[in-house]
Amino acid sequence: MKKAWVIGACLIGMLWWPGLSSADETYVIDPDHSSITFRIKHLGITFVSGKFPNASGTYTFDDMDLKNASIWIKVRVADIDTGNEKRDLHLRSSDFFDEKQFPFIVFKSVSISASDRGEYLVTGELSLHGVSKEVTVRAAKTTFYRDTGGEYRSGFKTRFSIKRSDFGMQYLSLVSDRVELFVSVEGVRVEEGVSSSVDRDYTFCLSSE
Repeated sequence: MKKAWVIGACLIGMLWWPGLSSADETYVIDPDHSSITFRIKHLGITFVSGKFPNASGTYTFDDMDLKNASIWIKVRVADIDTGNEKRDLHLRSSDFFDEKQFPFIVFKSVSISASDRGEYLVTGELSLHGVSKEVTVRAAKTTFYRDTGGEYRSGFKTRFSIKRSDFGMQYLSLVSDRVELFVSVEGVRVEEGVSSSVDRDYTFCLSSE
């Protein structure tokens, strides 16, 4: 059974499609069809990439009133995967994420608004490595679909960057201070009284301006 955790990274797909109900709707992230990856430059030469697998979570919104929209995100540091076990152990150590002291990355929304670019902006508190900072994140919708099982699915994609030094991670100047993140998320709408096949821990993907 898949155990879902929040991460990044992920963020709300504030997807307002014609024909959807105007009441609050909740989507749960499908970890099998979602992707959260990151990259950071090494020695100014090339990028090293990684991912947080098994992303999961939920986002809730009312397409008639953005004040009712909300997001809560939580990512488990232990899930980090760069394809190199030795490097992953180092990233989880006190030199970087310090997993034992700060096992999760958490984002909690404060406000959500529409932008003039046809996207949605989410402002909230990002807590990472024992430091909490307010950030504004951006989501762009992809599509809305009803699958063969009758479940309604939505999707969104995001791209953003943060500085690790802003969160107290200043070890090793051989790698860039800036980390780029890429998120592609698919969610299944939760119907009242109907159980979804997707695990429903709360996780989201983040995007920022």
